[in-house]
Amino acid sequence: MKRRVLLLRAATALALLTALPAVADDVPPLTPPPAAAPTLNQTLDSFHPSPRQTIALRDFLGARGEKMVGLGPQKNGLALFDLRDAKNQRVGQIAVGANPTEGTIFVARLSGPAIFDMSRRANPPRVLDPKMRGAIQSLLAGAEAGPVYEAAILRNHDLYMRDRPLLAVLPQPVTFPDRVILSEASFFADGSGFFRSYRAPVGVKASAQPPIHVSAKYYPALEADGTRAFREAVLGVDADFTATLADFGNKVCSGTACTVPATMTIRGDVHLTRWPHAIVPSAPANLIAQISPPPPALPDVLQQPDGSTPPQPGAIDATGNPSPGTN
Repeated sequence: MKRRVLLLRAATALALLTALPAVADDVPPLTPPPAAAPTLNQTLDSFHPSPRQTIALRDFLGARGEKMVGLGPQKNGLALFDLRDAKNQRVGQIAVGANPTEGTIFVARLSGPAIFDMSRRANPPRVLDPKMRGAIQSLLAGAEAGPVYEAAILRNHDLYMRDRPLLAVLPQPVTFPDRVILSEASFFADGSGFFRSYRAPVGVKASAQPPIHVSAKYYPALEADGTRAFREAVLGVDADFTATLADFGNKVCSGTACTVPATMTIRGDVHLTRWPHAIVPSAPANLIAQISPPPPALPDVLQQPDGSTPPQPGAIDATGNPSPGTN
């Protein structure tokens, strides 16, 4: 009798186990965590910058102490990053992209209470000065940036390349006066390029609105002498304007044809600044070596009749004795 009870219990347990569905069939497949957005350095590396472009980009971006949060690619093809402080508050943004048609890498930096509005573009003011324009054309002659600059000013003949739209920005609410600073640059493989920037006050009464400062810089190709990276010169143009951010063409655009912004009144004069032999102090030694010309050949007096170099003294070994010379 006891044996029959045990057998019955075993059969019942087996039947219950058989009736249970497989655990694996009931568990939904695990969703892998979303892939982290590439870092800024990874994104820039994906554009395969030349050594000269890398030096120019490092110089533009400078040291970055903020926390950087990747927001991924945007509808206009640019990769966007938030800059955050120690309290995780957004203090700015960076946008980067590549233009394979003209061979440039584009980078823009925004600081202050504003974000990029990737759905719109903006126009800088139109400023005419044939003498300054001629100086810029002469500086960029022979550089990869030269033909692109010529195309950008073909219609308006202006200093700020108005036919090359800027990124639009969307100011954020503020409780006290502040300012928004937009800087953007395009660099070619030879390190040449152009930079444009504006500094605009926000949170200020219209009756006390300070001017918006607009500047541009023009860079010829980068050179190096084995020790330093430098440019023959850099030219800068800057001026103040009575305007607001809304005057910078922050309206919907169709391609590159943006709505003409409201008239901006220039305050004071347009200034042209020249920095001769402009050294790039942030250029690392390994990149300087890559863009420097090879060392000059030995003078004829040091050459052997067969064209080889004379024997060189050997290195000092660990005992302090010179090793035999080598040919």
